[in-house]
Amino acid sequence: MCNNKFYIFDLVTTYHLISALSFCISKSCKGDEIVVYYIEDMDGKYQFSDISFISDSGVLISLRKQKKLNGFYWTIVPFVNRLLSFRETRSSIYLGHHTYYKPTVARYLDKKELMLGRKFFTFGFEEGVGTYNGFSQEKDVALREKKKYFLAKFVLKKILRSRLFLDFKWGLLKDKSEEVDKCYKSAASIVLNNLYSELNGLKGTKLADLSNKVVYFTTPFVKIDLMSNEEYNDFFCRVVKYFEENNIPLVIKPHPLDDFSYEDIAPNADVIESSAPAEIMMLGFNVKMVAGVNSTALVTASCLYDCHAINMVDFLPEKTRNRLNLGVELQSIFDNNTSRVDEEHFSCSRGNGF
Repeated sequence: MCNNKFYIFDLVTTYHLISALSFCISKSCKGDEIVVYYIEDMDGKYQFSDISFISDSGVLISLRKQKKLNGFYWTIVPFVNRLLSFRETRSSIYLGHHTYYKPTVARYLDKKELMLGRKFFTFGFEEGVGTYNGFSQEKDVALREKKKYFLAKFVLKKILRSRLFLDFKWGLLKDKSEEVDKCYKSAASIVLNNLYSELNGLKGTKLADLSNKVVYFTTPFVKIDLMSNEEYNDFFCRVVKYFEENNIPLVIKPHPLDDFSYEDIAPNADVIESSAPAEIMMLGFNVKMVAGVNSTALVTASCLYDCHAINMVDFLPEKTRNRLNLGVELQSIFDNNTSRVDEEHFSCSRGNGF
């Protein structure tokens, strides 16, 4: 029996949850506990609710709404503790945050845990393709979301994601390995069975086997002010036309933040109404082909589930495409995992097409 405890903070999306849990799975054993603190999304809504359950491996997993706490004194304790010892034990405490270490998370720990001498470790988990944003992408996001002090925060996050503050860096999109793949799939299965059981109801329907269809994962371009309703309508009309002319049945999986109506623009397409993300949809539905625009869903489907991933970024209006210009590292991730469609010639620039 183990007695490790894992804390995960500032969790927003299901991808965050799967990414964080996959790291914990790589380190945990029967008797351990994982506590996940979740916060609001950009719409001010919560994608989760409080719940506790025990995984098949005997690990207690709890999701809790993260409340604001004051006080800074205790935040230095885990950092000092890390410098005094390097050995992992079966009663260690792991503090996790997406991409970088956040010192203030120590406010949420029991003071007994801080003072009893248990070994602390920190880990940064991948939050999706945003983990690999360069300066220009981070600046655009900050301006779009009206965040203040962007430059100072950007520099600080760069420092806090260094090895000085993080003991472990964990991710799927850049550094593939069999261990990481296995842990991500295990985490996705845990999330499906305990948080998205409604998807099991689709297994007896026409959506049970999607092997001859393309699943399009949308991006909320209108919601994040990258396109107007009219521009998005025109863009998606061309997407629908592309798959119709290639005789590929279309299934639309809207992003959790996407409230665009697809029934009129794609009357022959099936729309999956679920907040479950791509990583969950891949499980049990025999998906072979996915499409979208510069999204984490495309890369995940390709590198984790070996799906043919079609990147339709060239269908976007030029001004939107320019604002989505990727840095070298992020562009490399998409180039290695997706096929980019040339709308003018209706062909793929990578792989064997269809």
